[in-house]
Amino acid sequence: MFTSIQVRRSVSFLSKLGVAMMLGFFSIAPALASENISKDSVSSTENSIPVYSLDFSDLKQVPTITFVDKNLHIVAEFYGEVSEIKTRFPETFADASLLGEFTNHKIYLVTPSKK
Repeated sequence: MFTSIQVRRSVSFLSKLGVAMMLGFFSIAPALASENISKDSVSSTENSIPVYSLDFSDLKQVPTITFVDKNLHIVAEFYGEVSEIKTRFPETFADASLLGEFTNHKIYLVTPSKK
């Protein structure tokens, strides 16, 4: 047979007061939040949004191709289209091997030619 055992604990006055305060806060909070939202929306329509102009002319452009030596020191940087650079400097790419590529930036390892 199934018997049920009930245990009754007394609830302190502070616990009851805490629950009452939380219920009161949760009933008032939506009204306060809607009041703040309506004030913010009214104030944003009254004030125009500021317009910013940004000047990026002083930023360095990212190179398309970078040549590094065996110690990973930068030897040369090329800017522009990869195919155009390779046709203009074929002797440079003869002794280079591709180390890595990220988006449109390629890094080549340059080894000295043995002649």
